[in-house]
Amino acid sequence: MTKVMIIDDDEEWSEDIAEYLRSEGIEVIIKTKSNEGIELIKQDFFDVLIIDYKLLNGGANKDNGIDVITKIRAYDQFIPIVLCSGQLEKEADMDRILINSINLGIAEYFSKSKSASELQKIIKKCEDFKTDSIISTYEKWYKSCPDKETPIMVNSSGDKYSPKRIIDEIKKGTPLGIELRKSLADFALEVLN
Repeated sequence: MTKVMIIDDDEEWSEDIAEYLRSEGIEVIIKTKSNEGIELIKQDFFDVLIIDYKLLNGGANKDNGIDVITKIRAYDQFIPIVLCSGQLEKEADMDRILINSINLGIAEYFSKSKSASELQKIIKKCEDFKTDSIISTYEKWYKSCPDKETPIMVNSSGDKYSPKRIIDEIKKGTPLGIELRKSLADFALEVLN
C-alpha cells in the first residue's frame, strides 16, 4: 500500500484530500506542524511527501515549504516530494521558488485548486518513477551479469525466472512483466527499509 504524508497547516484541505486518497487505498498521515512531520520522516517510511509552500503554522521555526524540504533532503535525498500551494502562482518571486524547487529535487508541483484525483495521478507518477529507477538499476546489473539464464526469482506459485526472462517480460509490458516489475520494486524497497 502506498503511504504518503501531507505536511500542511490547512487541516480542512488536508482532511478532504486524505479522505479521497484513503478511499483509493492510499495510507495518509497528516501533520500540521513541519517540525512534527520532519521528525516522523526520520522514524517511518513514506512513498511520497506532499508539502505546502506556505506553512503559517510551521512549528517552532515558522518554516515555509522550501525550508522544510531543505531539512528533509539533509536526511533523505530520494523520497519524492510534491510541493503544493493555493497561491504559489501569485508569488512575486516565483522564479526563485521554482529554481529552489528544482535544486531540491521536487518531483511535482500541485495547485490546491485542482482535484484530489489529479493529486492521486501525481502520486502514482511518483511511485512509477521510483519503481522505474529500481528497474533501471536492475537492468544495469543484468548487463554485467555473467549468467543470464539461471533462475534468480521465484514467485508465490513456485515459477522460476532468470534475469533474461525478467528483463524481457518487463520490457514487453506483459502481464507477467508488470507482476515481475512490481515484485522487484517491492523487494528492493523492503530491503532498503
